[in-house]
Amino acid sequence: MTQLDWVSDHHRRRRDPATSHAAAQSMASAAPTLAMVILATLEAHGPATQSELAQRLALQSQQVNKRTADLKNAGLIVGVGTRPGPCGRQQTVWECTQAGIEVKHERHDRI
Repeated sequence: MTQLDWVSDHHRRRRDPATSHAAAQSMASAAPTLAMVILATLEAHGPATQSELAQRLALQSQQVNKRTADLKNAGLIVGVGTRPGPCGRQQTVWECTQAGIEVKHERHDRI
């Protein structure tokens, strides 16, 4: 099991409707790729909020939110502060950890 295996864990609850289960299943293969794109973006451009990542990557905020939660739980990114988002609310500023950089480079070397 690698540090990115958790990303393919389907984010759904047993009581969710069938459409939610189907959506979670369809994301199983895309989630690790999105996580790697977020890691690469944080490494290349430095710390960013979820809104900034979503804008930079042309993704929906919800897509970035799920992956940043997964990356944080795996110890691959860490919050380094806050700053206001587009609506004025404070958002966590995320940065790659050394483990995140190593996982990204390890994955990149295999491709």
